[in-house]
Amino acid sequence: MDRDSRPSAGGNDHPHGGVALMADGNIVAASDKLSKAVDRLCQPRMAVYHDTTRYALSLYRQLEQDLAGTQGDTRTPAKSLPPLWIDAAQLRIDMESKTRQWCRKERGIPARLGHLAASSWRPQDTNHVTDIADTVNGWCETILHLLDPESVKHISAPCPSCGREWVYRRDSAGETVRQPSLKVVTNIGAMCQHCEATWSPDRYLFLCRLLGFALPEGVLE
Repeated sequence: MDRDSRPSAGGNDHPHGGVALMADGNIVAASDKLSKAVDRLCQPRMAVYHDTTRYALSLYRQLEQDLAGTQGDTRTPAKSLPPLWIDAAQLRIDMESKTRQWCRKERGIPARLGHLAASSWRPQDTNHVTDIADTVNGWCETILHLLDPESVKHISAPCPSCGREWVYRRDSAGETVRQPSLKVVTNIGAMCQHCEATWSPDRYLFLCRLLGFALPEGVLE
């Protein structure tokens, strides 16, 4: 939904055919969550390599590049997609379809998401904005798994910051799945998917002491 398509205070029709509005919520927190999710997908990623901070392509750009490289270009025959990249191609189609539903003004997935993140939402939009943010975060998780299935590890322990052990996320098929709240992305950091507390790689030892167990295998690679 873009800002011009939302109902105004003058009583315009709701864009979804008169569906009742959700109760007011914490729109500031929801908007912040959406902005972070969009940045996570579309902005260059910071990573730590041998104590040096570097920036890599955004997750979205990596997905686009790898799909293009797998399928060939206009000068070469298209290559057969392995099963994993059939999933990637379907994810790209789903992202295109969903972002078109949410924002009809912009062209391209990053532009649509950027428009949504910059919009001024109303308190009664909180559930809708949270749903968008959760979906975008789900895309990020799927892309990370597609690019490197071994890069994301989950920790079966309550978050030392908020105490939450499990979260519920949508997978690439739109199904709700349960995941441990704490996850580690190799060379990037650990985070809680509920409260968004983060621990950079140089704080892994501190985090593991808080949790009371040794480092997950491979996180210091």
